Amino acid sequence: MHRAAGAITAALIGLAVCCVPLAGAADTVVPEVTNLKANPSRFCAKRTSTCHHVGTKVSFTVSTGARVRADIRPRSSNVGPIVEFVRHFSKGHHTVTLSDGRLKPDRWTLRLQATNSVGSGPIAIIDVRVVKHD
Repeated sequence: MHRAAGAITAALIGLAVCCVPLAGAADTVVPEVTNLKANPSRFCAKRTSTCHHVGTKVSFTVSTGARVRADIRPRSSNVGPIVEFVRHFSKGHHTVTLSDGRLKPDRWTLRLQATNSVGSGPIAIIDVRVVKHD
């Protein structure tokens, strides 16, 4: 009888060791942002009498659940970035509306980078243009 109890205990321990990592599955890969697009890539930053549709829709895909940081910086001058958002996104395709009154008419570089507990993935880059509509 004692031997049977030992076998059952060993089986239960083996089952627990097998299934514990699945219950609290940790991140195992570095996340990537892919398929980055801005539609339209030419937009106005502020509502005016000639510009009724302010901003652009930024769409992208995240390879695994991660915190995504988006910043935008002008291409014509060497100044620091404007952080647009830092949010957690689940795995899959996402769309975010980018509408920022701080943007001046110019060509800008939008950068997205995903980070999880494993590390930070590569930076996805797209160029957009803010135009003036008066």
